[in-house]
Amino acid sequence: MNKKTLIASAVGIALVGAVGSSVLAGKKLESAYQHSFNVQDKRFKVNVAEFNMGALSGSAKWTGEIHPDLCSPDFKFTFRSEDSIQRGLGGYTIVSKIYAQNPRTQKETYLFDIHSKTTWGGNIDSEIIVPANSFKENKGTVAWDALTATFTLKKEQDGVQVSNIKLKAPSLTITDPTVNLAMKNMSYEADSLSFAKLGAGKTIGKIESIDFSMAGEAPVAFSLNNAEVSGNIAIQNGKVLYTSASQVDSISFQANKQPPVKLE
Repeated sequence: MNKKTLIASAVGIALVGAVGSSVLAGKKLESAYQHSFNVQDKRFKVNVAEFNMGALSGSAKWTGEIHPDLCSPDFKFTFRSEDSIQRGLGGYTIVSKIYAQNPRTQKETYLFDIHSKTTWGGNIDSEIIVPANSFKENKGTVAWDALTATFTLKKEQDGVQVSNIKLKAPSLTITDPTVNLAMKNMSYEADSLSFAKLGAGKTIGKIESIDFSMAGEAPVAFSLNNAEVSGNIAIQNGKVLYTSASQVDSISFQANKQPPVKLE
């Protein structure tokens, strides 16, 4: 399975998770599973193959399909999940192992775990953990440390409210005979994100360092240290006010001019 398929599958899984979680927040867990999360969007298809729940623990298996273009129904991304469920005094704790599937070869690729805590009050606290990994393609290698994303989902009258969003990526490296890229300690935080309306809140993105170099006839080198970008949205008297700020400790860029081309 190529990287584009994995990325598109991951994005689609996040969308299905948002829709499904909004249902889980307002109904009993058993009913949500039995009705395939009540996903109404035609781009998403969810099928629960198995659901078993005892007094305090249970399990579930379900599959999903994502059709990005409804005009091309044969073009789709497929994934499945194996869920472990625990019932406690405060609600449910669910660990979902997500696998992407290649529809042609049926080969599966493990993507990540989703840890969710569903409270009786309707909130869902989720954490996505992408394990450290690396892969090779042609002569290049891509490697990363474990990535984490945490957020809270809450169903409201005007849609699903996503809040307390935090993303962390300790490192990402790409090595190739001609290209090298290294990024260290990337993070992003946002107060809220609404699918139904523009909401007030703060966002901030940080990165400790980026080092990039490209060899060849026209070599290039770029580096950046301790960069930070922030923004704030406020709604006052029906007007939207947006402010932003950015800072960086140091940045450098070097490039050798390409030799002139001789025309004959």
